[in-house]
Amino acid sequence: MDSHDSRQAAQAIVNSAMMVHEEFSNTEFIRRRQIIFSTMGGQLYKDGNQWCAIVGEMPEHYIVGFADTAEKALSEWYKNWQSEKA
Repeated sequence: MDSHDSRQAAQAIVNSAMMVHEEFSNTEFIRRRQIIFSTMGGQLYKDGNQWCAIVGEMPEHYIVGFADTAEKALSEWYKNWQSEKA
């Protein structure tokens, strides 16, 4: 194996490690988001053809996210919660 092959092999290892780290980070982010949602008493349910993630009482103060999947609805809720905190 010459130095060029060694560099390519090393880069492949680095790329693989970065992909594993990114996947772990995404999983941790999703887990933390779910914990926050659950701790705040969030409700996740199907509303017609979309999923609804909601915390709070309607029509007064609530934070909501709608999407085609439960995970995306939770992501929308989290984004709205973050902007509400700002």
